[in-house]
Order: sequence, then C-alpha cells, then structure tokens
Amino acid sequence: LGGQKTLADAVSDKMKTCGMTCLGLLVLISFGMQCCIYNMIALRFVEVHHKWAAEMTLDPSTALNYYTEKHRDHRFCDRQIESFGLTAEAAGKWFKEKGWRDLKFKSRAAEGVMQIDITAYYFAAGPDSPTVVLQHGNNCNNRDNTVITAAFFLHSMGFNVIAPNLRNHGDSGKTGRITWGQEEAYDTLGAWDYVVTDPEGKIGFAQRPEKTALMGFSMGGLISRVAFALEPRIPALFTDSAHWNARNVLEWSINQEYPGLGRFFLPSAWFWAEHITGHDLDRLIPEKLFQRVGDRRLLANIHATNDDIVPIQQSQDFIAYIKDTDFRVLQEWYEKLYGDDCEIHCRVHLQYPEKYKFFLCSFFSEVFDRTPEACGFGEGTSTLRFPTGIESTRRLTGEMIQQTSNGSLQRLVPAASTPSHVGARLREA
Repeated sequence: LGGQKTLADAVSDKMKTCGMTCLGLLVLISFGMQCCIYNMIALRFVEVHHKWAAEMTLDPSTALNYYTEKHRDHRFCDRQIESFGLTAEAAGKWFKEKGWRDLKFKSRAAEGVMQIDITAYYFAAGPDSPTVVLQHGNNCNNRDNTVITAAFFLHSMGFNVIAPNLRNHGDSGKTGRITWGQEEAYDTLGAWDYVVTDPEGKIGFAQRPEKTALMGFSMGGLISRVAFALEPRIPALFTDSAHWNARNVLEWSINQEYPGLGRFFLPSAWFWAEHITGHDLDRLIPEKLFQRVGDRRLLANIHATNDDIVPIQQSQDFIAYIKDTDFRVLQEWYEKLYGDDCEIHCRVHLQYPEKYKFFLCSFFSEVFDRTPEACGFGEGTSTLRFPTGIESTRRLTGEMIQQTSNGSLQRLVPAASTPSHVGARLREA
C-alpha cells in the first residue's frame, strides 16, 4: 500500500470525526435545552412582574368596584361579578367611611436576607379587638380582591387588620426576584412584629402576640405557613388556595405546559431557580418547619377542588402531613367552583361571599375566644361549626347556611344525605 492508510485506518478516522461531531451536537442540544429550561421555566418561576397586580392608583375604597367593572381584564366572569357585586359595593362604602392608615416598616432581620422597606394598609378596630395579618399572593399586591375582601369582612366584624406588600410587590422595596418564602416570610413577620410592638406609635397600642394571627392567599399562604412555623407566638393560621410545596407545584406547572415532561425538566429548572435567587429553595418549607409533636396551634384551610393554578393536591398533601401532628385543624372548606370562562384560583370568596365571611367569623372567633354573634350574624350561631374533611365540609357549607334574598344568612334543616356527624352538629345548633 506504499504508506497509504489502510481501509481500517480510514474507517477509524471517519468514526472519530463522526463521534466528535455527534458529541458536539449533543453538547449543543443539551446547551439549548438548558437555555430553554432557564428562560421558559426557571426564570418565569422566580420573576417579578405586575401582570396580575391591581393598579397602584387604587385604594381599599375603590379596588373591589374596579375589579367588578365589566370589560376589565382581571379574569372575573359575569357570574362572579353577579354574585360578588353587592359585596364589592358595600366594601367600597365601608372603607370610604371608616378609612385606613398607610404604614411603612422594615422586614424582620434575618441572616442572609436583605432587610427591606415594607408598606402596608392598617384597618383599625381598636385595642380591645384582635388582629389578623393578611398576606397577598404571587405578583399581586395588597389591593388585590382577595386581600381587600378579607379585610372588609374581618374589619366589619370587629377585627383589626394589617395587609402588607411583600418585597417586589406594590410599593415595598425591590430585590428583583421571588424566593418562595426564603426571604418573603420575613416581610410577613415584619408586619406581625410591627403590630405587636407599635414602635412608632402609629397604631396606638402594641397588640398582644396571642391576639395576632395570620391569613395568606396562594403563594402568600405558603409564605404565611413558613412565617407561622418560624414564630411560635402566632396563635393561628388561615390559608386560602395555598401552596404546600413549591417544588411540586413547579413540576405540576411544567406538566401542564409540557405534558409528561415535568419529572425530567424539574431537576434542571429547580437548579436554575436556586441559582437565580441565590437560595436553597428547600430550606424554609412547611414540611421541614412544622413540628409533628407538641405544637397545638390552630389552622384553617380553603381550596377549590378544581383550582387550575395551585392544584388541590397541595391541600391534600397539607392534610396528609397535618393529620399526623398535634396541630389542630378547626375548619376546612373544599368546593368545586364553576369553570368555563371563570377564573378559579382564589375565587371561593367571589362565588360564596356570605359563606366565606361566616367561615372567617367562625374560625377567628374560636381562635380569639369571641362569640360568632360578635361578628354581627345574630343570635343562635355560636354552636355552628365547619367540620374537617373534604366531603363533609363541602356538604355542610352547602346545606347548613345559605345567602337569603336580603343578603343575610339562614340555617337550613339538613338533607337526608347529610353525614351523621354533620347532622348531629346541626341538631345541636
């Protein structure tokens, strides 16, 4: 062959070249895949935006009427506007008459967390009344319909209310990233601290810690769960459509957009989310923070069973965990809401405003040792309770009370299908 390559040598060289080419293609494909996961999943998971937020020009007296105006792009459907319209109008009048205070304070100091300015609304009922801290959800603010509705219901029933804006939300300070409770929990705790110390005298009294509870919506529910676990003096926590585990919600969200790929994309998406935020996003999570033994504080939970943003599985995981602890779940409410063109997430208060108000009254009256009559529901309601359990609670809220034509509540005789323990409670009432 006179020094020429053999056929075997030529084939070997060709295979090496092909192998390098294939390896290069694999590297390019992997790099492209990571870029897509970074930009389309991880970055969106922790990004700060205002697409869902109420306009900052609104205030407690105008927010709900703005939401219920038709042709406003806030995902209210006509049926929700119809069922909620009177509540929105009443809230606007209430806050216009009663007013509110604008507060600013620092988030609670914590190692590795930037202390930042937090703004809040404060609705005063007086020093003899207990206080509830209301925490809004992801990428909205304290003008959101969830917060303003709960503030109206609670304030009109005689509770003090403080509604803080989380960092990167509303007009609170900015860091440019959502950390799913790793930083934001200290914003909620900053509001709680401010209420129980009144350092500037703007509230007029320092509330007792055992008289200051938490309530959170969606991601604000997760943040409130973390804050609740970090501060053992908080007596009770009420959550609505809340996350229990952000990692599982991210996997579920990936599957919604890329069916069947959640388990494959999740490790990379979680890695990039932690890289962007600079936090171990699994460090402060309820499963790690909630003690199984010795903590007998009070809990309540609401979730739509057909929630399409935070799946009902999150509340099922919450129930499965809590049932093996000493925490006391006083009330649960799980309801399938109408779908079609109606937004479902955090919308129980829109479809059943009076029942929602009664639910708040019943839970916080138990927490703070008040009678439901103090909420203004009239005599004969002190023994009414919402039992735990998805089916029994759904039936109870559907059969025990209903909104009458004049907007008040009436108790109903239980139907034959009502579970026996529910019927017993009704007979006691």
